[in-house]
Amino acid sequence: MFFSSDGPTESIDFLKHPGPHRYANFCVRIASAVWRSMLPCVACILCVSNGEGFSQEPSKPETPVIDRIFPPGGQAGTAVEVTLSGKPGAPPLSLWSSNGKLSAAFSEKNDKVTITIPADCPLGVHWLRFWNPAGSSSLRPFVVGRLPELLEVEPNDRHAEAQAISDGQRVINGVLEKSGDVDTYTVPVSAGQTLFVSVLGKRELSSPMDAVLQVLDEDGAILIQNDDDHGIDPQATFKAERDGILRIRLFSFPSDPNSSIHFAGGANYMYRLTVSTGPAVDYTLPLAIQTGIDTSVELKGWNLNPDGATVPVLAGAPEESRSVPFDSAMPVTVSVINMASLIEGRTIQSNDASHSNGASRSKSAPTVIPAAITGVIHKGGERDHWQFQGERGKNVTVRVEARRRDSLLDPAITIRSQNGAILKEADDLSGTDLDCESTLTIPDDGLFSVEVRDRYAHGGERYFYLLTVTESRPDAKLSIRESVFSGTTDKPLEIPVTIDRTNGYSGVLDFRVEGLPEGVTAAAARSEKEGDSSKAVTLRIEGSTVEAFSGAIRLIARDSETGVVRAATYRPPDSMAEIDTIWLAWPVTQ
Repeated sequence: MFFSSDGPTESIDFLKHPGPHRYANFCVRIASAVWRSMLPCVACILCVSNGEGFSQEPSKPETPVIDRIFPPGGQAGTAVEVTLSGKPGAPPLSLWSSNGKLSAAFSEKNDKVTITIPADCPLGVHWLRFWNPAGSSSLRPFVVGRLPELLEVEPNDRHAEAQAISDGQRVINGVLEKSGDVDTYTVPVSAGQTLFVSVLGKRELSSPMDAVLQVLDEDGAILIQNDDDHGIDPQATFKAERDGILRIRLFSFPSDPNSSIHFAGGANYMYRLTVSTGPAVDYTLPLAIQTGIDTSVELKGWNLNPDGATVPVLAGAPEESRSVPFDSAMPVTVSVINMASLIEGRTIQSNDASHSNGASRSKSAPTVIPAAITGVIHKGGERDHWQFQGERGKNVTVRVEARRRDSLLDPAITIRSQNGAILKEADDLSGTDLDCESTLTIPDDGLFSVEVRDRYAHGGERYFYLLTVTESRPDAKLSIRESVFSGTTDKPLEIPVTIDRTNGYSGVLDFRVEGLPEGVTAAAARSEKEGDSSKAVTLRIEGSTVEAFSGAIRLIARDSETGVVRAATYRPPDSMAEIDTIWLAWPVTQ
């Protein structure tokens, strides 16, 4: 028997009396019985959909996912229309910037945004988030510059198609948009002018490109080529002997090498090409100035006054950089430090009379710790020696910064005692950080020396460095691997924090989270001076809120004994920036 909601139906007897009509009739009866048996389930489903049973969970608003922004920068004092690639998420969309100077107006579809840059906006990289009530995009770099800007116009692969730059003061925002793409530009030059060309691609913008830059004459002959200058981003200069038109050609290989042997490209192969026949500053002497002292810095670079260019700078608070007020193709900044600052071969900038003697290239007068020295390895094979007054038992940190300041120097140091014995040697900090640092305990009272050299015995005017010798102080650096987090109401959100303790730091750190919405809390977390928690802790956030939250938070650790407060930071890919503001999205409790 076949059972339906109405009871048993006729028995299945078509096997005894076969025939197509009988079989078809049987199938119709079967379908009818099945439908009748399903009616109660259908009614139940209809009731549920009408809200008479359990309710459906509302769909979650989409979080913005912005893969790239183009152009990735603009000139100070202008408004720039920027195209957003990716998914803008549910409206309304808003902009967060790392220093709060930029404002935004979004298009109706949220696929474009007009970013207004104030005339007094700090030059350099600003970090952007595009956010809505559901969450935030990852950080995206936006570069503010001084020169007028252009967009690349295709086609410009061939010499005959080269895009003309009307004058020698421009920044071009471009994309090597497909495999095999080559971008070509022309620029007028006058006899005696130096053409300065610099690419920003892999660094800061995190474009997956290892660019090659060429300057060619009007006939297409290569005058100069550069592959790597600022990291793997190229930069080139060429001094024109006569009036004419020069060509600039740019192409790329993948930054992560593969088996291909052709030029690489793609939608994310973005770059900013700075072209200038005007002043372009490379670095300053000194590279750092002492806090609390107004001073002047000497500018080094191209198309500057032959007699030297000196610019006054007002000192600010320690551990800040100050913008140098000078009309240069590239932004000029100088570090502000809480110690004496010495320029090689000149007097120390200091309020302390003990620093009044200058230092020669091969033999320096003893320098009191702490101190910073700006030097240059002027020629290949040259070695700079600096003497310092040491005190037995003191822990001292010797550091050389060069590559992080866009110097060509690959520094190496040797530290010797007064009798010439080698105490320490140091080279690269890591496989990706070519600067060097060493910490040592001074064995005896008296002098010790620091030798600075290029690892490969190279040299030149662009092989500059900043040497600092300071008393080692115990410290801790807190870091996180992500900058955007989303919570849920059914389980705690976990945020791991890495703790890098240096110079014997043994403080106990108590963590808290600043900026959480009402109803959401972070469990107490402590990093002890020993054990697993001394190296890493996991912050657990949970709770409920009546309104969705999407906003900035900070992870803070306080030394339980000294009260010193530190913030956990995030470093964007291919950047030296450290961002201490992360983003949290927390849903409404159902």
